Amino acid sequence: MTINSTRLSPKSWLPRWNLVGLLLLIVIASCSFAAGQESTDTDADDRQARVEVDRLVAGLDGRTLAERQAAERDLIDLGPQILKFLPRENDLPTAEMRQRMRRIRSQLEQLESTTSIDATPVTIRDARTLGDALGQISAQTKVQFAGAIKESLPVKIDAVKIPFWNAVDEVLDAAELDIDRFGGVEGSLKLVPRGPDRPRRSDTAAYSGVFRVEPISVTARRDLHNPRLSGLDLLIDISWELRLTPIGLSLPLKEFGAKLDNGDVLQLQASAETAEAMPNAGIPSTQTLIPFQLPAGRPAKIDTLSGTIDALLPGKIKHFDFDLGDDNFPPKDAGDVTVTLESVRGNGSLHELRVNVKFKQADRALESHRGWVFDNPAYVTAANTDQAETRQDAAAEQAQPPRIENLGYEIYRQTSDEIGIGYLFDLEGQPDRFRFHYETPASIVRSEVRFTLHDILLP
Repeated sequence: MTINSTRLSPKSWLPRWNLVGLLLLIVIASCSFAAGQESTDTDADDRQARVEVDRLVAGLDGRTLAERQAAERDLIDLGPQILKFLPRENDLPTAEMRQRMRRIRSQLEQLESTTSIDATPVTIRDARTLGDALGQISAQTKVQFAGAIKESLPVKIDAVKIPFWNAVDEVLDAAELDIDRFGGVEGSLKLVPRGPDRPRRSDTAAYSGVFRVEPISVTARRDLHNPRLSGLDLLIDISWELRLTPIGLSLPLKEFGAKLDNGDVLQLQASAETAEAMPNAGIPSTQTLIPFQLPAGRPAKIDTLSGTIDALLPGKIKHFDFDLGDDNFPPKDAGDVTVTLESVRGNGSLHELRVNVKFKQADRALESHRGWVFDNPAYVTAANTDQAETRQDAAAEQAQPPRIENLGYEIYRQTSDEIGIGYLFDLEGQPDRFRFHYETPASIVRSEVRFTLHDILLP
Protein backbone atom coordinates (compact mmCIF):
# COMPACT_ATOMS: atom_id res chain seq x y z
CA MET A 1 0.00 0.00 0.00
CA THR A 2 1.43 3.40 -0.98
CA ILE A 3 0.14 6.41 0.92
CA ASN A 4 0.47 9.94 -0.41
CA SER A 5 -0.93 12.85 1.56
CA THR A 6 0.45 16.37 1.58
CA ARG A 7 -2.56 18.36 2.78
CA LEU A 8 -1.33 18.56 6.38
CA SER A 9 2.16 19.11 7.68
CA PRO A 10 3.03 18.32 11.29
CA LYS A 11 4.28 21.91 11.54
CA SER A 12 0.71 23.15 11.03
CA TRP A 13 -0.60 21.59 14.20
CA LEU A 14 2.31 20.85 16.56
CA PRO A 15 2.80 24.48 17.76
CA ARG A 16 -0.83 24.66 18.85
CA TRP A 17 -0.64 21.68 21.14
CA ASN A 18 -1.13 22.27 24.83
CA LEU A 19 -2.52 19.94 27.48
CA VAL A 20 -5.13 18.52 25.06
CA GLY A 21 -2.48 17.91 22.43
CA LEU A 22 -0.18 16.22 24.91
CA LEU A 23 -3.03 13.95 26.05
CA LEU A 24 -3.78 13.04 22.45
CA LEU A 25 -0.15 12.15 21.78
CA ILE A 26 -0.16 9.85 24.79
CA VAL A 27 -3.40 8.18 23.61
CA ILE A 28 -2.13 7.69 20.07
CA ALA A 29 1.23 6.41 21.24
CA SER A 30 -0.38 3.93 23.64
CA CYS A 31 -2.84 2.68 21.00
CA SER A 32 -0.03 2.26 18.47
CA PHE A 33 2.15 0.44 21.01
CA ALA A 34 -0.66 -1.93 22.03
CA ALA A 35 -1.56 -2.68 18.43
CA GLY A 36 2.10 -3.30 17.64
CA GLN A 37 2.43 -5.71 20.55
CA GLU A 38 -0.68 -7.67 19.60
CA SER A 39 0.04 -7.89 15.90
CA THR A 40 2.57 -10.21 14.36
CA ASP A 41 2.51 -8.30 11.09
CA THR A 42 5.68 -6.19 10.91
CA ASP A 43 5.28 -5.37 7.25
CA ALA A 44 6.71 -1.98 6.31
CA ASP A 45 3.47 -0.91 4.65
CA ASP A 46 1.56 -1.44 7.90
CA ARG A 47 4.12 0.61 9.83
CA GLN A 48 3.86 3.39 7.28
CA ALA A 49 0.05 3.30 7.40
CA ARG A 50 0.06 3.47 11.20
CA VAL A 51 2.31 6.55 11.19
CA GLU A 52 0.09 8.27 8.63
CA VAL A 53 -3.10 7.42 10.54
CA ASP A 54 -1.62 8.78 13.76
CA ARG A 55 -0.67 12.00 12.01
CA LEU A 56 -4.12 12.46 10.49
CA VAL A 57 -5.93 11.61 13.73
CA ALA A 58 -3.95 14.40 15.35
CA GLY A 59 -5.08 16.63 12.50
CA LEU A 60 -8.71 16.13 13.57
CA ASP A 61 -7.81 18.66 16.30
CA GLY A 62 -6.14 21.02 13.83
CA ARG A 63 -6.07 24.78 14.22
CA THR A 64 -8.51 25.61 11.42
CA LEU A 65 -11.77 24.08 10.21
CA ALA A 66 -10.15 23.43 6.83
CA GLU A 67 -7.35 21.44 8.47
CA ARG A 68 -9.80 19.35 10.50
CA GLN A 69 -11.99 18.65 7.46
CA ALA A 70 -8.94 17.72 5.36
CA ALA A 71 -7.73 15.27 8.03
CA GLU A 72 -11.15 13.59 8.15
CA ARG A 73 -11.30 13.36 4.36
CA ASP A 74 -7.78 11.96 4.11
CA LEU A 75 -8.49 9.26 6.69
CA ILE A 76 -11.55 8.12 4.72
CA ASP A 77 -9.55 8.16 1.49
CA LEU A 78 -7.04 5.70 2.99
CA GLY A 79 -9.77 3.05 2.90
CA PRO A 80 -11.10 0.28 5.19
CA GLN A 81 -7.65 -1.25 5.73
CA ILE A 82 -6.88 1.47 8.31
CA LEU A 83 -9.79 0.50 10.61
CA LYS A 84 -7.45 -1.57 12.75
CA PHE A 85 -5.26 1.50 13.36
CA LEU A 86 -8.01 3.90 14.45
CA PRO A 87 -8.23 4.79 18.17
CA ARG A 88 -11.49 4.28 20.04
CA GLU A 89 -13.77 7.30 20.10
CA ASN A 90 -13.84 7.47 23.89
CA ASP A 91 -10.05 7.74 23.98
CA LEU A 92 -10.07 11.01 22.03
CA PRO A 93 -9.93 14.18 24.14
CA THR A 94 -12.45 16.49 22.44
CA ALA A 95 -16.11 16.14 21.44
CA GLU A 96 -15.41 17.27 17.88
CA MET A 97 -12.69 14.65 17.42
CA ARG A 98 -15.01 11.94 18.71
CA GLN A 99 -17.78 13.07 16.36
CA ARG A 100 -15.44 13.06 13.36
CA MET A 101 -14.07 9.63 14.34
CA ARG A 102 -17.64 8.26 14.43
CA ARG A 103 -18.22 9.50 10.89
CA ILE A 104 -14.89 8.15 9.67
CA ARG A 105 -15.46 4.71 11.19
CA SER A 106 -19.05 4.51 9.90
CA GLN A 107 -18.06 5.34 6.31
CA LEU A 108 -15.09 2.98 6.32
CA GLU A 109 -17.20 0.13 7.74
CA GLN A 110 -19.83 0.65 5.06
CA LEU A 111 -17.14 0.64 2.38
CA GLU A 112 -15.55 -2.46 3.92
CA SER A 113 -18.86 -4.37 3.92
CA THR A 114 -19.28 -3.66 0.20
CA THR A 115 -15.76 -4.45 -0.99
CA SER A 116 -15.74 -7.79 0.84
CA ILE A 117 -17.86 -9.30 -1.98
CA ASP A 118 -15.14 -8.78 -4.59
CA ALA A 119 -13.12 -11.77 -5.75
CA THR A 120 -10.08 -12.49 -3.59
CA PRO A 121 -6.89 -11.96 -5.60
CA VAL A 122 -4.32 -14.74 -5.30
CA THR A 123 -0.66 -14.67 -6.30
CA ILE A 124 1.33 -17.89 -6.78
CA ARG A 125 5.07 -17.25 -7.10
CA ASP A 126 7.07 -19.84 -9.03
CA ALA A 127 5.42 -22.91 -7.45
CA ARG A 128 7.16 -26.11 -8.52
CA THR A 129 5.22 -28.64 -6.42
CA LEU A 130 1.55 -29.18 -5.62
CA GLY A 131 2.18 -28.63 -1.91
CA ASP A 132 3.87 -25.30 -2.57
CA ALA A 133 1.06 -24.05 -4.86
CA LEU A 134 -1.73 -25.06 -2.47
CA GLY A 135 0.24 -23.69 0.47
CA GLN A 136 0.49 -20.28 -1.15
CA ILE A 137 -3.28 -20.23 -1.78
CA SER A 138 -3.95 -21.26 1.83
CA ALA A 139 -1.63 -18.59 3.21
CA GLN A 140 -3.50 -15.86 1.34
CA THR A 141 -7.10 -17.09 1.75
CA LYS A 142 -7.11 -19.35 4.86
CA VAL A 143 -8.73 -22.08 2.74
CA GLN A 144 -7.36 -25.52 3.60
CA PHE A 145 -7.02 -28.48 1.25
CA ALA A 146 -7.48 -32.12 2.19
CA GLY A 147 -7.80 -35.48 0.45
CA ALA A 148 -5.76 -36.80 -2.46
CA ILE A 149 -2.76 -34.49 -2.11
CA LYS A 150 0.69 -35.65 -3.11
CA GLU A 151 2.60 -32.57 -2.03
CA SER A 152 5.76 -33.45 -3.94
CA LEU A 153 3.90 -33.76 -7.27
CA PRO A 154 5.69 -31.53 -9.81
CA VAL A 155 3.69 -28.58 -11.14
CA LYS A 156 4.72 -25.26 -12.59
CA ILE A 157 2.49 -22.35 -11.56
CA ASP A 158 3.29 -18.65 -11.66
CA ALA A 159 0.33 -16.24 -11.49
CA VAL A 160 -0.12 -12.72 -10.18
CA LYS A 161 -3.36 -11.46 -8.60
CA ILE A 162 -5.82 -13.78 -10.33
CA PRO A 163 -9.24 -14.53 -8.77
CA PHE A 164 -9.43 -17.28 -6.17
CA TRP A 165 -11.31 -19.85 -8.28
CA ASN A 166 -9.06 -19.27 -11.31
CA ALA A 167 -6.05 -19.96 -9.10
CA VAL A 168 -7.56 -23.12 -7.59
CA ASP A 169 -8.55 -24.52 -10.98
CA GLU A 170 -5.16 -23.78 -12.52
CA VAL A 171 -3.44 -25.75 -9.76
CA LEU A 172 -5.93 -28.64 -9.82
CA ASP A 173 -5.74 -28.94 -13.60
CA ALA A 174 -1.94 -29.10 -13.42
CA ALA A 175 -2.20 -31.89 -10.83
CA GLU A 176 -5.15 -33.68 -12.54
CA LEU A 177 -7.34 -33.25 -9.46
CA ASP A 178 -10.98 -32.36 -8.83
CA ILE A 179 -13.12 -31.28 -5.85
CA ASP A 180 -15.55 -33.46 -3.90
CA ARG A 181 -18.22 -30.84 -3.19
CA PHE A 182 -19.71 -32.88 -0.32
CA GLY A 183 -16.46 -34.08 1.23
CA GLY A 184 -14.84 -31.03 2.79
CA VAL A 185 -15.33 -29.63 6.26
CA GLU A 186 -16.00 -25.96 6.86
CA GLY A 187 -13.20 -23.81 5.49
CA SER A 188 -11.66 -26.59 3.42
CA LEU A 189 -11.89 -28.27 0.01
CA LYS A 190 -11.50 -32.04 -0.35
CA LEU A 191 -9.47 -32.97 -3.40
CA VAL A 192 -9.95 -36.19 -5.38
CA PRO A 193 -8.33 -37.58 -8.53
CA ARG A 194 -9.88 -36.26 -11.71
CA GLY A 195 -11.96 -38.79 -13.61
CA PRO A 196 -10.42 -40.19 -16.81
CA ASP A 197 -12.98 -38.48 -19.06
CA ARG A 198 -13.51 -35.37 -16.94
CA PRO A 199 -12.54 -32.19 -18.84
CA ARG A 200 -10.13 -29.73 -17.30
CA ARG A 201 -11.95 -27.58 -14.73
CA SER A 202 -10.76 -24.34 -16.28
CA ASP A 203 -11.99 -25.40 -19.74
CA THR A 204 -15.63 -25.81 -18.71
CA ALA A 205 -16.20 -23.11 -16.08
CA ALA A 206 -17.11 -19.42 -16.11
CA TYR A 207 -15.74 -17.06 -13.46
CA SER A 208 -17.38 -13.88 -12.23
CA GLY A 209 -16.65 -12.13 -8.92
CA VAL A 210 -16.73 -14.62 -6.04
CA PHE A 211 -18.61 -17.15 -8.21
CA ARG A 212 -17.63 -20.08 -10.38
CA VAL A 213 -20.29 -21.54 -12.72
CA GLU A 214 -20.02 -24.90 -14.50
CA PRO A 215 -22.47 -27.10 -16.44
CA ILE A 216 -22.91 -30.53 -14.85
CA SER A 217 -25.35 -32.43 -17.05
CA VAL A 218 -27.87 -32.07 -19.88
CA THR A 219 -31.00 -34.19 -19.96
CA ALA A 220 -33.37 -34.34 -22.93
CA ARG A 221 -36.84 -35.84 -22.71
CA ARG A 222 -39.56 -36.38 -25.33
CA ASP A 223 -43.12 -36.95 -24.17
CA LEU A 224 -44.86 -38.93 -26.89
CA HIS A 225 -48.36 -38.36 -25.49
CA ASN A 226 -47.98 -34.65 -24.77
CA PRO A 227 -45.16 -33.09 -26.79
CA ARG A 228 -45.52 -29.80 -24.88
CA LEU A 229 -44.03 -31.57 -21.87
CA SER A 230 -40.87 -32.40 -23.80
CA GLY A 231 -37.83 -30.43 -22.81
CA LEU A 232 -34.12 -30.15 -22.21
CA ASP A 233 -32.83 -29.53 -18.67
CA LEU A 234 -29.40 -28.09 -18.02
CA LEU A 235 -27.99 -28.67 -14.51
CA ILE A 236 -25.43 -26.08 -13.50
CA ASP A 237 -23.20 -25.87 -10.44
CA ILE A 238 -22.62 -22.49 -8.75
CA SER A 239 -19.67 -22.29 -6.37
CA TRP A 240 -18.54 -19.33 -4.26
CA GLU A 241 -15.51 -18.44 -2.20
CA LEU A 242 -15.45 -20.25 1.12
CA ARG A 243 -15.18 -17.03 3.15
CA LEU A 244 -18.86 -16.27 2.55
CA THR A 245 -22.12 -18.13 2.09
CA PRO A 246 -24.75 -16.37 -0.04
CA ILE A 247 -28.02 -15.55 1.69
CA GLY A 248 -29.97 -16.23 -1.48
CA LEU A 249 -29.35 -16.96 -5.17
CA SER A 250 -31.79 -16.68 -8.04
CA LEU A 251 -31.33 -16.81 -11.78
CA PRO A 252 -33.90 -14.70 -13.70
CA LEU A 253 -34.55 -16.77 -16.80
CA LYS A 254 -35.45 -13.75 -18.91
CA GLU A 255 -31.76 -12.83 -18.66
CA PHE A 256 -30.67 -16.13 -20.24
CA GLY A 257 -29.61 -16.46 -23.84
CA ALA A 258 -28.44 -19.67 -25.52
CA LYS A 259 -27.28 -20.27 -29.10
CA LEU A 260 -26.86 -23.71 -30.64
CA ASP A 261 -24.08 -24.81 -32.97
CA ASN A 262 -26.56 -24.92 -35.89
CA GLY A 263 -27.32 -21.22 -35.41
CA ASP A 264 -30.71 -21.66 -33.73
CA VAL A 265 -31.61 -19.98 -30.46
CA LEU A 266 -32.39 -22.40 -27.66
CA GLN A 267 -35.73 -21.31 -26.18
CA LEU A 268 -36.61 -21.43 -22.49
CA GLN A 269 -39.72 -23.16 -21.17
CA ALA A 270 -42.59 -20.70 -21.40
CA SER A 271 -43.81 -21.33 -17.84
CA ALA A 272 -40.49 -20.66 -16.13
CA GLU A 273 -39.56 -17.24 -14.71
CA THR A 274 -36.81 -17.81 -12.15
CA ALA A 275 -34.52 -20.66 -11.22
CA GLU A 276 -33.83 -20.67 -7.47
CA ALA A 277 -30.61 -21.99 -5.98
CA MET A 278 -30.53 -22.72 -2.25
CA PRO A 279 -27.16 -22.14 -0.54
CA ASN A 280 -26.28 -24.38 2.39
CA ALA A 281 -23.87 -23.37 5.14
CA GLY A 282 -20.74 -25.52 5.07
CA ILE A 283 -21.04 -26.50 1.38
CA PRO A 284 -19.54 -23.84 -0.91
CA SER A 285 -21.70 -24.69 -3.93
CA THR A 286 -25.23 -25.44 -5.03
CA GLN A 287 -26.91 -26.74 -8.17
CA THR A 288 -29.99 -25.70 -10.09
CA LEU A 289 -31.85 -26.69 -13.28
CA ILE A 290 -32.36 -24.37 -16.24
CA PRO A 291 -35.41 -25.61 -18.24
CA PHE A 292 -35.26 -25.26 -22.02
CA GLN A 293 -37.57 -26.39 -24.80
CA LEU A 294 -36.47 -29.46 -26.72
CA PRO A 295 -34.64 -28.13 -29.81
CA ALA A 296 -35.57 -29.21 -33.32
CA GLY A 297 -33.13 -31.17 -35.43
CA ARG A 298 -29.99 -32.71 -34.02
CA PRO A 299 -27.71 -29.94 -32.70
CA ALA A 300 -24.47 -31.23 -31.17
CA LYS A 301 -23.84 -28.53 -28.55
CA ILE A 302 -24.78 -25.19 -27.07
CA ASP A 303 -22.21 -22.80 -28.48
CA THR A 304 -22.77 -20.06 -25.91
CA LEU A 305 -25.03 -19.69 -22.89
CA SER A 306 -25.21 -16.42 -20.97
CA GLY A 307 -27.10 -15.70 -17.78
CA THR A 308 -27.26 -13.63 -14.61
CA ILE A 309 -26.97 -14.63 -10.96
CA ASP A 310 -28.99 -12.34 -8.70
CA ALA A 311 -27.23 -12.80 -5.37
CA LEU A 312 -27.89 -11.58 -1.85
CA LEU A 313 -24.51 -11.67 -0.14
CA PRO A 314 -23.41 -11.00 3.43
CA GLY A 315 -21.07 -8.07 3.93
CA LYS A 316 -18.20 -8.06 6.39
CA ILE A 317 -18.92 -10.01 9.59
CA LYS A 318 -18.94 -7.78 12.67
CA HIS A 319 -18.76 -8.64 16.35
CA PHE A 320 -20.90 -6.98 19.05
CA ASP A 321 -20.66 -7.55 22.76
CA PHE A 322 -22.70 -6.42 25.79
CA ASP A 323 -21.76 -6.62 29.46
CA LEU A 324 -24.83 -8.12 31.14
CA GLY A 325 -23.86 -6.37 34.37
CA ASP A 326 -24.57 -2.93 32.86
CA ASP A 327 -27.72 -1.04 33.81
CA ASN A 328 -28.70 -0.44 30.18
CA PHE A 329 -27.61 -1.58 26.75
CA PRO A 330 -27.35 1.19 24.13
CA PRO A 331 -27.80 0.03 20.49
CA LYS A 332 -24.56 -0.68 18.65
CA ASP A 333 -23.99 0.09 14.97
CA ALA A 334 -21.59 -1.19 12.32
CA GLY A 335 -22.06 -0.49 8.63
CA ASP A 336 -25.77 -0.87 7.84
CA VAL A 337 -26.73 -2.97 10.86
CA THR A 338 -27.87 -2.02 14.35
CA VAL A 339 -27.82 -4.64 17.11
CA THR A 340 -29.80 -3.99 20.29
CA LEU A 341 -29.87 -6.13 23.41
CA GLU A 342 -33.44 -5.26 24.40
CA SER A 343 -33.78 -7.19 27.64
CA VAL A 344 -32.37 -9.84 29.94
CA ARG A 345 -35.16 -11.71 31.69
CA GLY A 346 -35.50 -14.82 33.78
CA ASN A 347 -37.17 -17.81 32.19
CA GLY A 348 -37.46 -20.53 34.81
CA SER A 349 -33.94 -21.66 35.69
CA LEU A 350 -32.62 -20.02 32.50
CA HIS A 351 -32.33 -16.47 31.19
CA GLU A 352 -33.67 -15.15 27.90
CA LEU A 353 -31.60 -12.53 26.08
CA ARG A 354 -33.77 -10.64 23.59
CA VAL A 355 -31.76 -9.30 20.66
CA ASN A 356 -33.06 -7.13 17.83
CA VAL A 357 -31.10 -6.96 14.57
CA LYS A 358 -32.07 -4.21 12.13
CA PHE A 359 -30.66 -3.44 8.69
CA LYS A 360 -30.96 -0.14 6.86
CA GLN A 361 -31.57 -2.13 3.69
CA ALA A 362 -32.28 -5.84 4.10
CA ASP A 363 -33.70 -6.35 0.60
CA ARG A 364 -35.34 -9.81 0.82
CA ALA A 365 -32.75 -11.26 3.18
CA LEU A 366 -35.10 -11.56 6.16
CA GLU A 367 -37.92 -13.38 4.37
CA SER A 368 -39.28 -16.16 6.53
CA HIS A 369 -37.92 -19.02 4.40
CA ARG A 370 -34.32 -17.83 4.75
CA GLY A 371 -32.56 -19.31 7.76
CA TRP A 372 -29.13 -17.67 7.56
CA VAL A 373 -29.79 -15.25 10.43
CA PHE A 374 -30.31 -18.17 12.84
CA ASP A 375 -26.78 -19.35 12.07
CA ASN A 376 -25.30 -16.09 13.38
CA PRO A 377 -23.12 -16.88 16.43
CA ALA A 378 -24.80 -15.86 19.72
CA TYR A 379 -22.99 -16.87 22.91
CA VAL A 380 -21.77 -15.65 26.30
CA THR A 381 -18.41 -15.57 28.06
CA ALA A 382 -17.38 -14.69 31.59
CA ALA A 383 -17.59 -10.91 32.00
CA ASN A 384 -14.16 -10.58 33.60
CA THR A 385 -12.40 -11.76 30.43
CA ASP A 386 -11.22 -8.68 28.57
CA GLN A 387 -12.14 -10.18 25.23
CA ALA A 388 -13.21 -7.80 22.54
CA GLU A 389 -13.10 -4.21 23.67
CA THR A 390 -10.99 -3.30 20.67
CA ARG A 391 -11.86 -6.17 18.36
CA GLN A 392 -13.18 -4.91 15.04
CA ASP A 393 -13.32 -8.08 13.02
CA ALA A 394 -15.05 -11.30 14.09
CA ALA A 395 -12.46 -13.24 12.11
CA ALA A 396 -9.50 -11.74 14.06
CA GLU A 397 -7.16 -14.43 15.27
CA GLN A 398 -6.64 -14.15 18.99
CA ALA A 399 -7.07 -16.29 22.08
CA GLN A 400 -10.71 -16.39 23.11
CA PRO A 401 -12.25 -17.21 26.50
CA PRO A 402 -14.48 -20.30 26.77
CA ARG A 403 -17.81 -19.84 25.02
CA ILE A 404 -21.16 -20.85 26.43
CA GLU A 405 -23.53 -21.49 23.55
CA ASN A 406 -27.24 -20.71 23.63
CA LEU A 407 -29.66 -23.53 24.43
CA GLY A 408 -32.25 -22.49 21.88
CA TYR A 409 -34.10 -19.49 20.52
CA GLU A 410 -37.45 -18.18 19.40
CA ILE A 411 -38.51 -15.31 17.16
CA TYR A 412 -40.50 -12.57 18.84
CA ARG A 413 -40.44 -9.97 16.03
CA GLN A 414 -39.95 -10.12 12.26
CA THR A 415 -40.40 -7.43 9.61
CA SER A 416 -38.86 -6.77 6.22
CA ASP A 417 -35.78 -5.10 7.73
CA GLU A 418 -35.45 -6.38 11.30
CA ILE A 419 -35.75 -9.51 13.38
CA GLY A 420 -35.97 -10.04 17.13
CA ILE A 421 -34.67 -13.30 18.56
CA GLY A 422 -34.81 -14.46 22.17
CA TYR A 423 -31.84 -16.68 23.07
CA LEU A 424 -31.90 -18.97 26.12
CA PHE A 425 -28.80 -19.35 28.30
CA ASP A 426 -27.94 -21.02 31.58
CA LEU A 427 -26.35 -18.08 33.41
CA GLU A 428 -26.26 -19.82 36.79
CA GLY A 429 -28.72 -17.28 38.16
CA GLN A 430 -26.14 -14.48 37.93
CA PRO A 431 -26.36 -12.77 34.53
CA ASP A 432 -24.13 -9.87 35.66
CA ARG A 433 -21.17 -12.29 35.61
CA PHE A 434 -21.40 -12.71 31.84
CA ARG A 435 -20.86 -10.86 28.59
CA PHE A 436 -23.11 -11.52 25.58
CA HIS A 437 -21.58 -11.76 22.10
CA TYR A 438 -23.31 -11.59 18.72
CA GLU A 439 -21.88 -11.75 15.20
CA THR A 440 -23.68 -10.73 12.03
CA PRO A 441 -22.95 -9.28 8.58
CA ALA A 442 -22.64 -5.50 8.71
CA SER A 443 -24.72 -5.23 5.53
CA ILE A 444 -26.68 -7.17 2.96
CA VAL A 445 -25.28 -6.64 -0.51
CA ARG A 446 -27.26 -7.30 -3.68
CA SER A 447 -25.05 -8.26 -6.58
CA GLU A 448 -25.97 -9.11 -10.17
CA VAL A 449 -23.30 -11.24 -11.77
CA ARG A 450 -23.16 -12.04 -15.48
CA PHE A 451 -21.56 -15.25 -16.76
CA THR A 452 -21.07 -17.00 -20.12
CA LEU A 453 -20.50 -20.72 -20.71
CA HIS A 454 -19.23 -22.23 -23.95
CA ASP A 455 -19.39 -25.55 -25.83
CA ILE A 456 -21.90 -27.49 -23.74
CA LEU A 457 -22.33 -30.89 -25.40
CA LEU A 458 -25.91 -32.12 -25.95
CA PRO A 459 -27.17 -35.73 -25.70
